[in-house]
Amino acid sequence: MMIKYLNQQNVKALLKQDPSVKTISAEAMQWIDDTLEQLVKTLAATGRKSPGGRLMGPRSPEAKAAALGAQYMAPRAEPSVEEVARSEETWSEYNDWQAAVRAGSTRLPFKEWEEQRK
Repeated sequence: MMIKYLNQQNVKALLKQDPSVKTISAEAMQWIDDTLEQLVKTLAATGRKSPGGRLMGPRSPEAKAAALGAQYMAPRAEPSVEEVARSEETWSEYNDWQAAVRAGSTRLPFKEWEEQRK
């Protein structure tokens, strides 16, 4: 559902997209109003503005998070087993076994897995 303008009717329609939502209380709508008011004030105070004074949206993810009152956390990719192996000086057979268990290539206990590899 694409909503161009926010009003109570459109907000309620967005909330009812969740199949578990049957009705919306006045308390929920008040919370949305209060949150939106704070968001608007923060954006007006910290948002970027054109030379003519037009308020623009935040450009970076960090600025968007700041406008929402949160700290931006950059997405972090999990390192591969090979990267961990290269970066760890103490990589051992036990670590190889753990990686094999996580990958689903073995369910053997460590001792049996170690004997099978020999």
